[in-house]
Amino acid sequence: MTRLEICLSANDFSAQWVLHHWIPFLLELENHGIELAGIHHVSGSLVPEERMMTLGYVPGYPLREFKAPWNGKEDYTHILFIDSDILWTYQDFEKLLNADKQIISGAYMKDERGNLACALLHEDWKRHVPGSLISLTLKDIEGKTQPIEVVSGALGFQLVQNGVFEKLPQPYFACAPVDLYRNGDKYLIGEDVWFSLQAARADIKSWCHPEVILPHVKRSAWVPQRVIK
Repeated sequence: MTRLEICLSANDFSAQWVLHHWIPFLLELENHGIELAGIHHVSGSLVPEERMMTLGYVPGYPLREFKAPWNGKEDYTHILFIDSDILWTYQDFEKLLNADKQIISGAYMKDERGNLACALLHEDWKRHVPGSLISLTLKDIEGKTQPIEVVSGALGFQLVQNGVFEKLPQPYFACAPVDLYRNGDKYLIGEDVWFSLQAARADIKSWCHPEVILPHVKRSAWVPQRVIK
């Protein structure tokens, strides 16, 4: 049986999010026999710390002693991260679950140009001056149905299997400069990329599901027409 922990990072939730997505989602979990092991909500200004706290970390507690989510006291099969500016359905979650990947994300628009919040390393990094990663685009995933391996997933809607965090060193999430291309040049990365890189060092791959493309309501223009529900 699937035992799901849900981690919510946000300062507030819109009525649309609660009434049209959250409540129907909880009802569908029950209808499909998914056991809800816990709901963990934290709001704050430091996103990496926020995400750590949704996993049971208490600020000030020695990170080296925090070896597993909720210090191993929660019995779960999966953790689902959801942000308050992402709109989704049970069917979106089900696609991630059925893909049976250790880390898999839905994708959502991060700008009006069609770039998605999942990324690959740039193939020609020597000439790729502005930034360090290249985003997947709607064009990249058009017509695809199977999960795509990525360097960085998107924590706004991401499903993680039990056993992933337990293999990773601390911190699980951070914003820090990293030498992505091992050429001496460091780029500041966010917590999404940090987590994926930590997982990659433990031989755990990150995936993006091309059929789970979600509205990102932080910017009303960042909603692909084909996913408006």
